[in-house]
Amino acid sequence: MQPERTTLDQIKLKIRRITKSPNPNQLSEQQLNDYINWFYLYDFPEELRLKSLKSNYVFFTKAHQDRYAFPTDDFVTVNPPLYVAGFEAQYSQSQTEFFRHYPKIQTLQNSVATGNGTEGPYNFTVTGVPLLKQEVFVTTEDVGGDAISLRDDGEGNLFEADTTQINISNVQLTNPVIVTAKDHRLQTGDTVTILGVQGTTELNSGVYIVTVINDNNFSLDGIDGTGFTAYSSGGIIVPGEVSFGTVNYLSGAIEVEFRSPIASGQAIDFGGVHYQASRPFAALFFNNEFILRPVPDRGYKVSIEAFRNPIRLLDSSENPLIKEWWEIIALGAALKIFTDRRELQVLAQYQPLYDQQLTQSLRRTIIQQRNQRAATIYDDGMSGSLQGQHGQGGL
Repeated sequence: MQPERTTLDQIKLKIRRITKSPNPNQLSEQQLNDYINWFYLYDFPEELRLKSLKSNYVFFTKAHQDRYAFPTDDFVTVNPPLYVAGFEAQYSQSQTEFFRHYPKIQTLQNSVATGNGTEGPYNFTVTGVPLLKQEVFVTTEDVGGDAISLRDDGEGNLFEADTTQINISNVQLTNPVIVTAKDHRLQTGDTVTILGVQGTTELNSGVYIVTVINDNNFSLDGIDGTGFTAYSSGGIIVPGEVSFGTVNYLSGAIEVEFRSPIASGQAIDFGGVHYQASRPFAALFFNNEFILRPVPDRGYKVSIEAFRNPIRLLDSSENPLIKEWWEIIALGAALKIFTDRRELQVLAQYQPLYDQQLTQSLRRTIIQQRNQRAATIYDDGMSGSLQGQHGQGGL
């Protein structure tokens, strides 16, 4: 007995039939997914969208961790309010606004150590802890008078702040791992260090030899990523082996070994941002990342309304919530394909079918909504029985 087709299977099959593209060489699976997503995200009628793709995105904080990557593979965007441990938090998408209220004021400590004519290691402990991650700096001059600036990577490692950095845009968890970085300019056999990756944190602070695939992709020799955590965002590639020391964010203990000797008596200075951890009551959502203030002192449940990626919602592993829309999504995605292919005559033939399906879907939406009463200034939008309980002190 054949298993029942999922909604996504029906959509893809219909698109391939309409566009006469049964072969993946004509229309790849990734292209097919993209057209479905593009239509639903940018062309699907808002009056049909309802709340079927809305769900709650939930994550849990960690003590002394203020940044949390947003899983863009599963969700498209978020809608406030955001709740921390059940309390509504201040929410912003503006860095200027957020850091005006919660500034990262750097504390400077001069001469935390002095040079002794060698590269080190130099060990010292700074006051005013804990230290905010990705905000620690160590500066000095070598015997030749050249300035040296080290910064932390958020994982407790120090690297040179002025080192050439290449931004990572994706990590494929294959064997070997494949990294995407536009115009990386690396050559096969180069040694690199990877820092600051969100999601696939197994790669952070590692030193790797690369094999170039093309101008934008390379693999990490001997690194099997099939069991790694999925990539979320961020990360940089720094040519060479670049770790020059470590920092303990909680105790303030720092050990550093510079690339060249530091003259005897030369000051080694420190800069960092101190904070007091507690329950967060404010959040910044920027560049697919949540930044919480105050920095959490323990684990808290964070919840916010989010729109799910349509492909994820329709995937065979899910229980599809928009089965009644499968045909209009298929027709709409097919029309986008015809437009890109400049098959205008075929586009004109299928446009009436799309319009007819749209009219039917609109009627279904009206039926679904006809029993919903709009909230007014005289009530709180709750049901009558619940309001009665509230008035009697039942809640």
